[in-house]
Amino acid sequence: SARANHWDIGAVAPVSGSIAKGDKLQVIVWARLDTDDAKARASVPMLLQLGTPPYTAVVSGQAALTSRLEPVVIAGVATEGFAAGTVNLALQLGLLGRPVVLSAPYVLKNYKPAAQ
Repeated sequence: SARANHWDIGAVAPVSGSIAKGDKLQVIVWARLDTDDAKARASVPMLLQLGTPPYTAVVSGQAALTSRLEPVVIAGVATEGFAAGTVNLALQLGLLGRPVVLSAPYVLKNYKPAAQ
C-alpha cells in the first residue's frame, strides 16, 4: 500500500564503480507496472545518489511507468566525484501503492556509441 513519502519504499541497487566530477552519466532500467491494465500510468522519482546521508543526488529524474516493459533513462553530468561503492540507484516507490517489475540497472559513464 502507498506510504506517506516517496522514499518510504524503494528499489535500490548499488553501483560498484567510482564517479568523477564531470562524468557524463546515463542510467537505464527496464520497468513496468505489474498489471494487465493497458491504461495504467505512474511516475516515480529515480535517482543515482549517495548511499548514505545526506543522500546527495548525482543524477535524478522521473521514471514514467506503464503496463509495458520499457526502458527508463535518466542522464546528467556529475557535479562532484564519488568513491567506488558509495553510490546507488534508487527508484522511490512509496507513493505508488502497487508492485512493479524491474530489470537489472545499467550505469553508463562517458558512453560514446561506436562509429557505424
